[in-house]
Amino acid sequence: MKVIHILVAVLSLFIFALPCFSESSKSEAFVNSHNDFFHLLNSDPDDIKIGYYYQPETEEDGGPGEFELQKAFSRLELPLPTSNDAYFRMAMKYDYRNYDFSSSSGRAGSLSSEALHKIELGTGYGVFLTKDLLFTALPTFGIYSNMDGLSEDDFQFHGEFQFVYRLNPGAAIVAGAAYNEIFDDTPFYPILGVRILSNDGKTHLNITLPTEIKLAYNDTPQTQYYIGGWISGDQYHYEGDLGDFNIQVRENRVGGGVIQWFNDVVNIQLEAGAQINDEFEFETKGTNLFQNNLETAPYIWVALGFAL
Repeated sequence: MKVIHILVAVLSLFIFALPCFSESSKSEAFVNSHNDFFHLLNSDPDDIKIGYYYQPETEEDGGPGEFELQKAFSRLELPLPTSNDAYFRMAMKYDYRNYDFSSSSGRAGSLSSEALHKIELGTGYGVFLTKDLLFTALPTFGIYSNMDGLSEDDFQFHGEFQFVYRLNPGAAIVAGAAYNEIFDDTPFYPILGVRILSNDGKTHLNITLPTEIKLAYNDTPQTQYYIGGWISGDQYHYEGDLGDFNIQVRENRVGGGVIQWFNDVVNIQLEAGAQINDEFEFETKGTNLFQNNLETAPYIWVALGFAL
């Protein structure tokens, strides 16, 4: 329970710290100075996203494993200005993943349905070293577990930092590094990227290697269409009837979607595509499931976004 206490304490710190960063004069001056920079950096200005993801029956490539995945997810990240050129970053994530293995019955022993949880909190900082050069860093602390009792193996520290240099109003380059469990054999890896925004502001290219390539087009100020490819992943600790072991998840997503804004605050996002050569690996007694990567499978998700 010490981990829960730490998370509650950090969350409480966030809540009580908010008034310190909410002075309207600071926020207004910060936005006026750097709004164009952030528009170039990110085509999706959501501060909060809440959604549902569905992946129908997915089979192990060359093996007997099979599952259906449903996921609920939420994200929050707020830039809270501390001066005209610096800001505090507050980030929170929660993922609930429910794996239904009933289609593998008879081959999976007592494996039927399992839920995995990710609870992640981060506090970071960003500062404009010049009007065209941003440095930002975000360390995070989280629980990655089936929540059947908690131990030291259930929590992890991750983090990343980036330098973003704006070459001109329509182009920027990104360089940095990240530490996480997306690539289980390489937890620490470099980040390299580029941002390109068309002269009319409608077309946006976001490349952040090795995890994201996205091309977005704003047909109107309220409607955005996009296509892209994304790599994400985590390592979860499982402790229960099947034993005590880690589950490695890596998802390679290729798809496209649309974001429709109802007003300046609320939008809905729909996306569909394919999961290609995903990884879902663990070892436990009594089953030889999921020793190989997964076959290609379709997915769909819907989310509500909020810009504060």
